[in-house]
Amino acid sequence: MNNSNLENLGLTEEWIQESALYKNLFIGRVSSQYKNVYKVITENGEMAAEMSGKFLYSVKEPSKYPAVGDFVMVDRTDHS
Repeated sequence: MNNSNLENLGLTEEWIQESALYKNLFIGRVSSQYKNVYKVITENGEMAAEMSGKFLYSVKEPSKYPAVGDFVMVDRTDHS
């Protein structure tokens, strides 16, 4: 996996190792947020993303939602 875009934004080996626990997901970093739509930087550039229904259902506190600058796990690394 090529994480050079993310390494330039602070991705550490610790985050890479932790992300290995999430099969079929990829690391991204939140670059902006507007209501429930996030822009996330991945190894392939920036893309729009939304939280999964499962996450929205299970998390009740807004303080637990991703914020700008957070590393997150996404199900794809491009717009498709």
